Amino acid sequence: YQFTGTVKAADGGMLTVEKTAKETWQFEVPKDIKGGTPKVGDKVTVYYKMVATEIEAKPAGTAAAAKKK
Repeated sequence: YQFTGTVKAADGGMLTVEKTAKETWQFEVPKDIKGGTPKVGDKVTVYYKMVATEIEAKPAGTAAAAKKK
């Protein structure tokens, strides 16, 4: 995936990128990132992966049984 916008903040391993006034994303930036860390005001395209860190599952049978009652 990718997200393009203007860097609003870059500190402490975090990068805040604003696409529009209503859409601002934060990214965790590892120290060994390709391309280095941009400065505030730079226009950037961030390439990222969605990675699950935790999954909470509920049994499918419970919800279906409740709807039948």
